[in-house]
Formats: sequence, C-alpha cells, structure tokens
Amino acid sequence: MRTVKTLFLVLAITFTSTIMAETSPKPIFKIDHLSELIQKEFSTFLKDSNFKIEKDEVAFVTIMFNKKNEIVVLSVDSQNKDVEFFIKTKLNYKKLPVKNNQKYKRYKFPIRLSAN
Repeated sequence: MRTVKTLFLVLAITFTSTIMAETSPKPIFKIDHLSELIQKEFSTFLKDSNFKIEKDEVAFVTIMFNKKNEIVVLSVDSQNKDVEFFIKTKLNYKKLPVKNNQKYKRYKFPIRLSAN
C-alpha cells in the first residue's frame, strides 16, 4: 500500500511539473506591423491639440475598422470623462493610410496623455 501511494505521488509531481513547464503566458497586447502603424497614427491624430489635463492619464482604447477603412472607437476605459470624450472625437472615423484586410477585428491599445 505504501508503494502505491509513493507511486501516485511521484506521478502527480511529474505530471504537474510537465504541465507547468509547457504553459507560456500569453501577451496582453499583440504587437504586429499593423498595430505599430495604428499607434503611430494615434499619436499624430492626438498631437497638436489644446486639450489640457491636470495629471498624466492612461486610457485603454478598443477600436475596429469598418468597410471604408475608418477607425471606429468602441470604448475608452478612463476615469476621466473629458479624456474619454477627447479621444473619441479625435480618433473616430479617421482613415488610415494603409489598407487593412482584417475588417471588424478588435484592437486594444493603451494611450498615455501627459499633463501640460
């Protein structure tokens, strides 16, 4: 009976260590060529505005593209409603200079706004 318990214990340890060694964490944000381009375009769309905030803000923006290759802002996760409104008005229905073949795919990006 003791050898059976020991055998089960050894098998359990081996099995769990094998499972833990094979799993790899998935990245939160998948960065590819299109994602990099989108982030660069975001910075140009949000630059040169007279929008002022008191402290640095980080907002998470979820977007997708419509048939006309325009950005459609689905949500802006921010504590500041003014930041949310500013990002939506600056990004919604802006066109990208590159053809996007993945219509209706959702992208999520962090956007950092610095206080002036």
